[in-house]
Amino acid sequence: MKRIAERVRAGELLLSDGAWGTFLQKKGLKPGECPELWCVDHRADVLDVARSYVAAGCDMIETGARIVGGCCGTTPAHLAAIGTLLKRKVAGQA
Repeated sequence: MKRIAERVRAGELLLSDGAWGTFLQKKGLKPGECPELWCVDHRADVLDVARSYVAAGCDMIETGARIVGGCCGTTPAHLAAIGTLLKRKVAGQA
């Protein structure tokens, strides 16, 4: 399988995810609640959103933690570790 960067350089049009916050709100994320922590406290919901992007035909997905931006005292390393775990789960590797 080609890496995303290779596919982009080749001129391929790729479909990505978006609107993570909106999907998490539909699943119960409250105003002012830390969305990044949902990757830990509501893993099944976050996984469900990621799987919906895969089912819709996305070529690449990010986790809500990467999209939302790392508030609430989370560190980039923490977010990256959570994101890696969720991506592996969606891909069936964890």
